[in-house]
Amino acid sequence: MATEFNLVTSTRYDPVNLVEGDRYWLLPLHVNRLKQAAKEHGWTNVKALTVDEVRLECERAVSEFIDADETTAFKIRILLSPDGILTATANATRPLPPLSNPEFPEIFETPLSYWSETEDAEGSNESSKAPQARLPLVSLYIDSQPTPPTIFTRTKTTNRKHYDEARTRAGLFPMTTASASSSVANHPAANTAQPSDCDVILFTPESLVSETSIRNVAFRRTFPSGSIAWLTPPLSTGCLPGVMRRYLLDQGRIQEARDGDLKKEDVTTGQWVMVFNGVEGVRMGKVMDHASISR
Repeated sequence: MATEFNLVTSTRYDPVNLVEGDRYWLLPLHVNRLKQAAKEHGWTNVKALTVDEVRLECERAVSEFIDADETTAFKIRILLSPDGILTATANATRPLPPLSNPEFPEIFETPLSYWSETEDAEGSNESSKAPQARLPLVSLYIDSQPTPPTIFTRTKTTNRKHYDEARTRAGLFPMTTASASSSVANHPAANTAQPSDCDVILFTPESLVSETSIRNVAFRRTFPSGSIAWLTPPLSTGCLPGVMRRYLLDQGRIQEARDGDLKKEDVTTGQWVMVFNGVEGVRMGKVMDHASISR
């Protein structure tokens, strides 16, 4: 019997940090991805979705939680069933530091030495001097086994078995609906440690880096001309066509790597990796040794 699943996409409601003038981040891109995924899965019963329809369902989900001053940000998880039923749920999420706002170019231009210096400060008695304008670094661990590309890596669904298995192999807790993308408490603090602060880098049977369990990735490269770019794995690796990935590509913040350019063998302990999704915006991660994992 075939596994039952829904399509899923997660956006951010943020009344303080708008993206393209909208407190619901990138809804048109979310709707387009849902439509493409429904088509790829052959769901002929799904009616044509509209941005207005999805926005209305998001507003319904958020309305019962909005506080009086309307400053709380929410992760909105949107589900689409095979028969076209659309539902959304909202959970409070972390405040967004300026460096994570995808509309701002600063994080893409920040020297890597900044992250080393702030990491050292946070681990010393001078932690109070560390800049607070960012979320904690994401600890990244390289998977020990490949994840073959399938329709379930190319489309975002509630079938997350391959991601949960990768996290388990890395010694990390699987992400649950409640914990994914920093969804805790009513008003989670930006610097509160959460399961999403650790992630696993996936790669294909051909040893090509694809993504992480809840984010797309980009690697910094310096070219002979002296120019610098952040390169993200191409869709040919089977990675999820993330909404934030699409936005950053359209804005020229990142570039798609050529086939075969981003290999697992080139990812080393201590390397800085940019990670991003439609709820957290843009964050910096660091590749860690598996021996450093503490559960």
